Amino acid sequence: MLSDDHDLIPMTKWLVAFRNRNSRGSSGIVWIREFQCGGYYDAFERVQGYAEKTNTEVLWVKEKRACDEPLAYSNQLPLGCFCTYCNVEHNTEYSIPCQELHCNSILCSRKCFEYHVQLKHMKSGPLRRFAF
Repeated sequence: MLSDDHDLIPMTKWLVAFRNRNSRGSSGIVWIREFQCGGYYDAFERVQGYAEKTNTEVLWVKEKRACDEPLAYSNQLPLGCFCTYCNVEHNTEYSIPCQELHCNSILCSRKCFEYHVQLKHMKSGPLRRFAF
């Protein structure tokens, strides 16, 4: 059950194009990634964070349904995210979100999840066990 202060925002597929920052001019390899996010500002924030960590330049961000025909129906590699504990990039499909209230941490493995809980949430009460 959701509390009254949560808005239900439908997840939308997004596409983003990147280029290495150190490529000069319009040359350089461009790659496209796909991800799901609720709204434009959330999508842009996620893409900017990813670009900063990977030292890449964002060329454009668009809703997949608003793209031209070849891109709208193509399958792209998923946009990864970074583990809050070890800072390693991983696929969001296998992410483990922290279950503590008001914690937005996303972790890449059960091991990182356990370390995160021990480090950050040990003082917040008894250690809760989660089934994965």
